[in-house]
Amino acid sequence: MFTKPRKSKSRYAQTGKISQHKGNLAEKKVLASYKNDPYIFVFKRYEPYKRVGQPRKGVFKAVNQGKAGCDFAFFLFDGVAGMFELKSRKGTRITKTAVDAVQADELDKMVSLGHLAFVLVEMRVSDEESLWFRVDWNLWYSGSKKSHNIEDLQKIGMLCPVDSSNNPLFFSCGSL
Repeated sequence: MFTKPRKSKSRYAQTGKISQHKGNLAEKKVLASYKNDPYIFVFKRYEPYKRVGQPRKGVFKAVNQGKAGCDFAFFLFDGVAGMFELKSRKGTRITKTAVDAVQADELDKMVSLGHLAFVLVEMRVSDEESLWFRVDWNLWYSGSKKSHNIEDLQKIGMLCPVDSSNNPLFFSCGSL
């Protein structure tokens, strides 16, 4: 279970913790979207950690092994598979560099193997409202600007509907 981040001494650290918390909430929404659908399997890919030392009181120490790849992978009933990266932002703009080099390499590999690859973007326009966009990986870097705003995302991607719990239905917004 996630809790609200504690107050931090640094304003920047506090902002980072809030962003991490909001990102975790977005991940939970994505996983809940198709949890009970027998035709779609979506799973979270975790960061590469290596266990070090012996467990103490059920807890073990781990060290990060490098940058994480894409957030999620999926398999559909008809044999289609792929990966996607989730990005959650407060406001109406996201930079194209939000997808890092490791994630971009994995998405490129998916496309080269004939699988699906996309970026799922949550734009939190207010505390109560989020807009979700599915942007095909081949279109992510399109345009001359350094970032995408909501209008850009509507042009190059698909606005996703949400269910009654505000979970994004990203496989229901147009053809794949």
